[in-house]
Amino acid sequence: SCTIPAEFPTMNTIELYRKASTATTYYRVNATYSTLSGGALQVATDTGNVSAADALYTTGGIIENQPYPTMTSFCVHNSRMFAVDELTKTRVYYSKPFDISVAPEFVGEEFSLVCFDNRTAVNEPIVAIASMDDKLVILKDDSIFVVFGDGPNAAGVGQFSEPKLVSSDVGCANPASVVLTSVGVMFQSKKGIWLLSRALEVKYIGADVEQYNDLEITSAIALPKENQVRMTTRTGVALCYNYYYNQWTTYSNYAAQSATMYKDKFTHLTTAGLINKESTGFTDNSSAIQMSIRQGWIKLTGLQHFQRIYKLQVIGTYKSTHTIKFRIYYDYEDYAWDEYVITPLASGYNTTTKPTVSTLYTGANDGVYQWQVNLKRQKCEAIKFELYDESITGESCTLTGMSLIIGLKDGLNKLPSNKRF
Repeated sequence: SCTIPAEFPTMNTIELYRKASTATTYYRVNATYSTLSGGALQVATDTGNVSAADALYTTGGIIENQPYPTMTSFCVHNSRMFAVDELTKTRVYYSKPFDISVAPEFVGEEFSLVCFDNRTAVNEPIVAIASMDDKLVILKDDSIFVVFGDGPNAAGVGQFSEPKLVSSDVGCANPASVVLTSVGVMFQSKKGIWLLSRALEVKYIGADVEQYNDLEITSAIALPKENQVRMTTRTGVALCYNYYYNQWTTYSNYAAQSATMYKDKFTHLTTAGLINKESTGFTDNSSAIQMSIRQGWIKLTGLQHFQRIYKLQVIGTYKSTHTIKFRIYYDYEDYAWDEYVITPLASGYNTTTKPTVSTLYTGANDGVYQWQVNLKRQKCEAIKFELYDESITGESCTLTGMSLIIGLKDGLNKLPSNKRF
């Protein structure tokens, strides 16, 4: 038996291990407890239930577990947990290989990595870590490292590679912006939004959303079924990147503290403390949201060359009664030159009944949501379109595509006389 002094904190469970005098392996044994005068605890052990299944976990040369320091920026990689030391932010600790019967086990600095940039004498703090294929990605403020290998087993046999520097002028400024996609790891740097490809190429992909570089990204979530990454901010703007088409869009009404995928649906915590989960409906928290679309500049012959836009057609799906305002901008101007009001037919869509030719000529609907705009001003060097739905009580419509008839003209755009010298 043994005695635990009263000054020790109260213990709900005590595990005792013992071995035979001639043995080397310790085994767990049953224990009974009795309180002595003064509060000390006497423990008596039963030696009759020793079994091989209850051997001490260090049996066989397994390294003893150690408490780990306060951690930040966790990730799971290669069947281990990795985390950054929050105090110094210069060391990455990793666990033993996972054992499904116990929680992740750490062993101290023996199982850790330090990324040192030999170009400087300063060990720059680590901002975030991520797992990509067989590589652990370590992102610092102005540099990126990767680590290869399987690492040591629970007995300390084996190792990871030394951290390899793959970028010395681009790093990560915001750990909340780091997200793994099918094309690589995306992240926000001090220079905008970048991608570390699976081939370890560092690519700038954020040129189209540079105007939002000052916003704090609060989460970055991959939606693989939509080939999409959504980055939320506290202001309400969400940056959405389609990595199949390499196209950016923005969402409004997305002010979020954080976000995740829950039951395969994008779910975010609003700055007001509400949890919103994406659905197939068209309202946000029971409020209809106005559709607004503005394209980038279309300039098929070059930045300042001449082109002619004759007409355009839009096709989509009719959902409910609505009116669309369609604005046209020319030649890099910040104001709309023309505005058209589109009032689609209010019924007869999505029908499977063939209308008669005579009714079509008298204004009946053929069942297709489609409309055309003949442009009043056609000659330009660049053009862009903006449309928004004035009716926000219903689902309105979904748009599938837009086609234009464009003629290419020789030479530069023709400027007025007060711009020619």
